[in-house]
Amino acid sequence: MDIEQIIDSMTPEVYQRLATAVELGKWPDGVALTPEQKENSLQLVMLWQAGITPTPST
Repeated sequence: MDIEQIIDSMTPEVYQRLATAVELGKWPDGVALTPEQKENSLQLVMLWQAGITPTPST
């Protein structure tokens, strides 16, 4: 699954969970996000908010 498919399949609930996790630095179960998880989650949140998907670089 590529980034466009992930963004397209994200529900508002998934978006909210990711946004909250990025804000708090931990998942709803209390486990801390790794730096990679935080970076990836923040990227997804920002792309979802913008309503756009990145274009592949060639």
